[in-house]
Amino acid sequence: MKNPAVAPQDKLNEFTTRVMQCCFAAWDGRENIYVKLRDGTLVRPVYQPAEDETCESVFIYKNGDRLYYWNLDGTSVTRPAYDMMEII
Repeated sequence: MKNPAVAPQDKLNEFTTRVMQCCFAAWDGRENIYVKLRDGTLVRPVYQPAEDETCESVFIYKNGDRLYYWNLDGTSVTRPAYDMMEII
């Protein structure tokens, strides 16, 4: 599934809703999810829901000293090369 990235940044779209569902399934051990970024990197994101109304829900991934954050539409908080592009 490819990311259309047509929703506002603070809203889930069809692609990121599926990513979120796969993240929840991965927690239960039912499914592993990998997402390909614009630069070709494969990551296993985690959905982090907002703790309260002052926080925002985001997708995150940490590997060693690398930390990625994405808006709810799959766009990277730091740079376009890290945008979520496709579920693998």
